[in-house]
Amino acid sequence: MTRSKTALKERLNYLIANDRDHAWGLTVNTIGFQTSTADSVYPPKGHPSSYWFNPLKGRILHEFQIIVVVSGEGVFESECVSRTQVKAGHVIMLFPGEWHTFQPVKSKGWQVYWLGFNGGQAENLVENEFFSREEALFEIGL
Repeated sequence: MTRSKTALKERLNYLIANDRDHAWGLTVNTIGFQTSTADSVYPPKGHPSSYWFNPLKGRILHEFQIIVVVSGEGVFESECVSRTQVKAGHVIMLFPGEWHTFQPVKSKGWQVYWLGFNGGQAENLVENEFFSREEALFEIGL
C-alpha cells in the first residue's frame, strides 16, 4: 500500500464517548500523531476548534493528555511548570482545567504522539499522587 506524505505527517482522531463508555471510569477522547516540519505554521489546521490554540496565549482543556515527543525539540509551559525545553524522549502530561502551552522550536520542528482521556480512574491516579501538576514533564528516552 502506498501512503502519501500527508498521511504520514499526521493522524488526528477525536472520539465521542457515550454513557456506557463512561461507566468504565476511563474514556479516550483523542489519539493521534503529528509532524511539524521546520519553519511550518503551528499548530497546523485540522483540529476541532475546542482543541486548536494560539501557542502565545495557551489554552485550557477539560481532559488529561499525554504527549510524547519522538523527534525534534520544543517548549512546554503550564500554570505549575515554568517554560521548559523539551526534546525527543520527553513526555508532557496535561491536566484538566489547567492553562498550558507548547510548541516546536520553529527552526527544528517535531513529531509528537498524544492521547487525551478522562474519567474517575485518571482522577484517582492524581488523587493518590501517582501524577502531579508540578511534575508534568518526564524524560523516558527512546
